[in-house]
Amino acid sequence: MGVTVLQQYPMTENKTGPQTIEFLTKRVVALGAVQTGQFLVDCETYVSVPQLGAQRTLHVLHNSEQPASAFAILESGNKVVPLIADGLFDLLMYKMSSVYTNKMQKMESKGPRFEIGDFCVKLGSVTINQNFKGVLVEVEYRPCVVPGSAWELMREFLQGFLGSTVSNQAPQYLQNRMNDIYQPLDTIQQYLEHFGQYRKATGVKPTTTIKEIKEELFKLKKAPHIHRQCLRLDAKGKALSDSDTLKNLSISSGGKLYFKDLGPQISWKTVFLVEYAGPLFLYLWIYQRAWIFYGDATASEINNVVHVAAICWSIHYAKRLLETLFIHRFSHATMPLRNLFKNCSYYWLFAMYVAYHVNHPLYTAPNQMQFLTGLVIFALCEVGNLSIHVALRNLRPAGSTVRKIPVPTGNPFTILFNLVSCPNYTYEIGSWIGFTIMTSCLPAALFTLAGAYQMTIWALGKHKAYKKEFSQYPKNRKSIIPFVL
Repeated sequence: MGVTVLQQYPMTENKTGPQTIEFLTKRVVALGAVQTGQFLVDCETYVSVPQLGAQRTLHVLHNSEQPASAFAILESGNKVVPLIADGLFDLLMYKMSSVYTNKMQKMESKGPRFEIGDFCVKLGSVTINQNFKGVLVEVEYRPCVVPGSAWELMREFLQGFLGSTVSNQAPQYLQNRMNDIYQPLDTIQQYLEHFGQYRKATGVKPTTTIKEIKEELFKLKKAPHIHRQCLRLDAKGKALSDSDTLKNLSISSGGKLYFKDLGPQISWKTVFLVEYAGPLFLYLWIYQRAWIFYGDATASEINNVVHVAAICWSIHYAKRLLETLFIHRFSHATMPLRNLFKNCSYYWLFAMYVAYHVNHPLYTAPNQMQFLTGLVIFALCEVGNLSIHVALRNLRPAGSTVRKIPVPTGNPFTILFNLVSCPNYTYEIGSWIGFTIMTSCLPAALFTLAGAYQMTIWALGKHKAYKKEFSQYPKNRKSIIPFVL
């Protein structure tokens, strides 16, 4: 091992971390360097528990160049105690969890490793808990172990592909050790210094996203978890999207963002599963145990419409549950916990209300023609609703919040996209109109009206958002009812 120098490379507004690494890779390859794999230097920080008195900080680092070693640096007041141990040191830290607690801020510098003559070059992307912070370049001159004898040659090499960002003076860490024998621990000390600088830096740049700001606030314990955070440009303005950047929002140095705690959150998938499982269970419970609600009803003949209604109800909510698990891709991870109680109250109470009347011993079924008409409408709209959900799923890549203009696919049920912005709501309302006709049940009609009112409000909002976001959005489309609304 020779002498090593670390150099931070400044980031530009129009380049991301990977783009900067690619740019530097082309530069060093142009000098004749050959890539020889990857490297990794990581650091985890522990702090002593308050019961031990004055706080001590312990940094544990690993370097892929010395895979069998663990490096530890203990900071206690003005004292710094370095230590080199084998890999079992990590197990020791695990055993000492009651004395030293992990700050859960793992820092890494990793990337490609190159060799060019007597030099070894490593281009590292620095991250804190997987969040990109900057680019750190490591250059090692292997034939020499005395920094004072190697610095001028290393400076010339560094300036050759990093340019004027490299100072003519040796790094501060090496200035007091120019005549010492360079050791692997010196490299670790340099990494620790740079990691500390990245950790203290706010990391706020024009390309910083709202999500990264939320994560930083959470790590600094200035705000709750990112899903509870709402950031706005104005105190009563619209919530900013996680993908928005400071540059896109025209926020410059000294700008302000307004924070609001959204309160306890719950995942959208969990809410959907709970609110849909309830109606399925409650309806079938009343259907199968009529005696609990109506007393001895064995003497009453049950009409076939009652059985078909239970099957249709079960198919609808079983479809909803399966769509939640395998089809829906949510644009937001969570919603306020209070929504769970509101949504469940709506679905569960209406389920019991409809089930009580359809399964009542005195229930009167409609004529055969009305029953079959409603059943056909229900079946067609259920298939249409599923078709639209599949089309919307395929419109958004997995793991993204990308929005595109929905258009018909090869499925004929998706032709409704040519007429309305939210055909899934159109088909949903159609299903419940069919169920109401099939059962001739007033509570089912009330459930349909309540659902239609809410879905119309949602459709108008989405239609407005589509037109605002996409300048080329089809002008002949309505929100939810073709040619009308």
